[in-house]
Amino acid sequence: MAPCRSQLIRSSALRLFSLLLTTTRLISASHHALTLILRQPQRLLLHIGHSALFAWPILTLIGIALGISVVHQLHYQFGNAIDTTLKWLAYLMLFELAPLFSSLLLLARNGVACANQFAPYQLNSDNEIKLASLIGVRQLAYALSGCGLAIYLAVASLIAGIVYAKPRYLLTEWQQLLGQLPLSLWLSLPCKTVVFCSVITWCCCLAGLFSSRRRHASLATSRAVFSSLTVIFLFDGLWAVFWPLNA
Repeated sequence: MAPCRSQLIRSSALRLFSLLLTTTRLISASHHALTLILRQPQRLLLHIGHSALFAWPILTLIGIALGISVVHQLHYQFGNAIDTTLKWLAYLMLFELAPLFSSLLLLARNGVACANQFAPYQLNSDNEIKLASLIGVRQLAYALSGCGLAIYLAVASLIAGIVYAKPRYLLTEWQQLLGQLPLSLWLSLPCKTVVFCSVITWCCCLAGLFSSRRRHASLATSRAVFSSLTVIFLFDGLWAVFWPLNA
């Protein structure tokens, strides 16, 4: 029993090392995506269109619902302190909810499709650079789309929350509210979104490729979703530790 267990552990460790080595080679070769984009820029535009343009209607509804619900809940904490309520709404949307919801929307709309598209490929030394380039193009497209979606979601939620809390919110009050927000909060929105979207791209594409290697292509979707959610929430927790929210 002991030799069998040790052999199983050894084979699992070797398989994990092989997967990590292959992932490292793909990531290091992803810079070839720039050459592919220069030769065929329509690839990048096509991915941006598929990931962003068709998401605006549902994202508008999510933004309005988030803005109203967050303001309604914060009203029980701060009462008539509308400025404090709206300030916390801005903090929550820019720091946490907008990057997270936009990334999850991309995962649901495009991440699963990436896993299914890459599942039929057979990863080998001949097509390694080609596959890394294709993943790199998707990574850039989803990062740009994710930033646009996150900014739009944050703006839609702020407008909905302000209209719900104080319909006659003046322009000077708008400027005063936005001026109180620190620069680190504004930088956190695109940085966090880029990290989340890059994680989704690589997790989903690699889930498809490795499922093909193991002859379990039907599990590519579930592996893509599980690995993406796990890594996203792990990065989200680390982000809160190393980039704390100073309200």
